[in-house]
Amino acid sequence: MRLTRGGNLPRAVDLTGVSHLASAGVSALHTVAEQHRQQGSGLDLHAAAGSAAQLVLDLVALPHRTDAAGRTPPR
Repeated sequence: MRLTRGGNLPRAVDLTGVSHLASAGVSALHTVAEQHRQQGSGLDLHAAAGSAAQLVLDLVALPHRTDAAGRTPPR
């Protein structure tokens, strides 16, 4: 959070190389996403289409972006 000035700047997290997203990682992402939401800034999660990370993010209802080819969309 220090790097994002207390959540005031939008932050992107690239999960395209993630092959396993455990509950501790999901919990951390939820916590940071909520902190950003409370501060009025965004947390942009990117996952490769069809990846384990995308499936987990879908299951836990964390908003994220993918593209059809599984590449991170341009910012």
